[in-house]
Amino acid sequence: MAATPPAVSLTPGVEGGKPCIAGTTLPIAAVTACYTAAGLDETLRRYPQLHRGHVLVACWFQTVWTEVKHRGWQEWVREHAKAIQAQSWDRVADPPRFDQSRRPMSEGEIRSEIDRWVIDKLEGRI
Repeated sequence: MAATPPAVSLTPGVEGGKPCIAGTTLPIAAVTACYTAAGLDETLRRYPQLHRGHVLVACWFQTVWTEVKHRGWQEWVREHAKAIQAQSWDRVADPPRFDQSRRPMSEGEIRSEIDRWVIDKLEGRI
């Protein structure tokens, strides 16, 4: 059986209209949360109907179309957008995992993030 090409469904009746993996009722947010918390192998074990491409598309969608502004994922999308859209999974690195419970940022780190955001905004990247 051929693998289902990964896509995102925005069907209003499915999961209250939340973006889902097409052909399933798995919300994109649940898939990406599992990936960031447990990694690719655990995500595929927990959701056996998915393959690596589904997880990559979920991370891509979460970065491009929602409020996730994790800089590592933004850079990953910029680097791999064409390969993701062409479904060339072997040419796409796994997105970086990030710890959602990391320590609070220092004042210097906050200033640095703000500076990067301002530059990205001025240059039209966000």
